[in-house]
Amino acid sequence: PSVTGRYIWFFNRMLEALAADYPNLHIVWYVYAAHMMPPPSTLPPNPRIVHVFAPIDLDRIRGMDNPMSPDRYALRWVIDSWSALKPNEMYYRGYYNNLACPQFPISQIDRIRHETPAFHAKGINVMRVEVIDGGPSWSAQTPSLYLATRMMWNVATDVDALLEEFYRLYYGAAAPPMQQYHEELESAFRDTPYLTGSSYVYFPIFMRDPRRERMRGHLDAAAALLPNQGIHAERLGAVRMAWDRLEAFLDMMDARNRCDFQHAAGRMRVFNDLSDRLVNTVLEGDGDAERSRMRWLTWRSRSDNPRSMFNRFFAAPVIAGHHRAVEAGEVVATMPDEWLFLLDPAEIGEIGGWQRPGELGGNWQPLKTLSRSWSDQGLHSYKGVAWYRQKVHIPEGFAGRRVYLWFGGVDQVAHVWINGRFAGTSREPEEGLPGVPGSFRPFDMPARDLLFGSDNWVVVKMENRTVAELGTGGILAPVMFWSPHDPDWQP
Repeated sequence: PSVTGRYIWFFNRMLEALAADYPNLHIVWYVYAAHMMPPPSTLPPNPRIVHVFAPIDLDRIRGMDNPMSPDRYALRWVIDSWSALKPNEMYYRGYYNNLACPQFPISQIDRIRHETPAFHAKGINVMRVEVIDGGPSWSAQTPSLYLATRMMWNVATDVDALLEEFYRLYYGAAAPPMQQYHEELESAFRDTPYLTGSSYVYFPIFMRDPRRERMRGHLDAAAALLPNQGIHAERLGAVRMAWDRLEAFLDMMDARNRCDFQHAAGRMRVFNDLSDRLVNTVLEGDGDAERSRMRWLTWRSRSDNPRSMFNRFFAAPVIAGHHRAVEAGEVVATMPDEWLFLLDPAEIGEIGGWQRPGELGGNWQPLKTLSRSWSDQGLHSYKGVAWYRQKVHIPEGFAGRRVYLWFGGVDQVAHVWINGRFAGTSREPEEGLPGVPGSFRPFDMPARDLLFGSDNWVVVKMENRTVAELGTGGILAPVMFWSPHDPDWQP
């Protein structure tokens, strides 16, 4: 719910109290998250409140005029509504990145081309925009950030002429195929209906799409035109490594989602090697200080950085899954991508017995868990409780062995029942089993009273109440039953 009014009330009182001594004092604040909507008409803001638009909960990929982005249409209304209140100044502190992404190739040319002059026309006179993970990534965000800086300086910039000049000067003889590569990348984001942050958007955009093969072809054609070493070949090499890195990620995710953790771990090693190579490669520059800043990827993407976005969101399920399915045990059964799903905004599910096994009536609908985030399935703005249920066959050959139910990650807290018996939660797993507290982290729980040689029901009550910035929610990674080879295995 919007809480803008209480902020405006407070800021108005501050400015009134200080007006005699500081008549020119302005308060600058974020129009952001739960205080993005304009205040009630009974609370007009003082003109000396400077509104800084930071639409972190909205689509951060496409522009306000893009029909694929209802979110950005809403942003236009938000800015118009604040502008009508006649502030002295308005700023824009937006996002030119896919939030919490491990610095994969992204293009926002269409958005920058149209939004920058539109913001200027609406009275926004300062732009301060967040880019990927602590600094610009030349291998991932070229040429979007170059275009953005030029348009912030001059909103009347001829974008087509600027891009033609960029391709020619940046890539030399490889300009034609590299222009095709960047245009293909641009269309992938401009024309997609997907928007989830932290790279969950890359899987539906690229994994099964023929554009992936076309983009690789453009890079190969460019390499054939630059056989010799030089600055153009260096730039092309970095962009090619960035694409290789994305493909390693896509292959890892595909193998992870099939619970093929052996292959997933191999592709993760390739990903980490490419990340370190790009982090340790610097652009040409004048002096050591400048070279230390001008990297192809920012230092945050180093494989040994526990705070890197890749390690925060994607590495743990592969490492934990490999330990269980390859090193310490074997897979008993895997849960499918698609589960039956039902929202529970009134939180009556447990009272209604939604955790019980068997077929249930009502409005349960299929929802994907591995190949799509719930934001990209129509639940972008939902915060609250929801339920999943699905049945799985447990082979008879595992009777008499210890079996665990393993989740690769959820957002945010899962409460789990197996055949109607409560098994535990992701936050406080039964018997002290791991289930690392926090979203996106793997957890186990013992699977008791299984029906071997028959179908078993898994039911999950999901709580997703707070952070909405990424657009994620629910089950985000593989779910499997597995059995350790050592009956005394401990987490």
